[in-house]
Amino acid sequence: MLKTKVKASSVTNLTDARYFAAWEIEWLGFNFDPGSEAYIQPQAAQAIKEWIDGVKVAGEFGLQSFEEILTAVDMLELDGVQIGRFGSIETLKALHENEVPILLETVVEDAGKLREAAAAFPQTAPYVEAFILNF
Repeated sequence: MLKTKVKASSVTNLTDARYFAAWEIEWLGFNFDPGSEAYIQPQAAQAIKEWIDGVKVAGEFGLQSFEEILTAVDMLELDGVQIGRFGSIETLKALHENEVPILLETVVEDAGKLREAAAAFPQTAPYVEAFILNF
């Protein structure tokens, strides 16, 4: 078991999913942003999800609307969602009100700017289960 909570992002195949599950990571992410190179069809993600056990499954979203995200959460029975840096506070609030655990991604271009990036955390913290720092 890992001492640090780990999330594997943009998983696209069963081999990788089972590898990460064997390491007992916390979260396994499937990218449902159609504009991403790592996009996976929801049906493919569902098929992979059926073969893994012991990890939480998160859908990774870009600029999709709250309605699209909630539909995916319900359809795929996701354990949570990862919202990118351009997600709106309104989307976070709406997902939180629907009891959807949120992982909020924060991109830190330079390690020296971590404090600057963290300045936005208090505004979104009431709605977020965890922050993902992407360096």
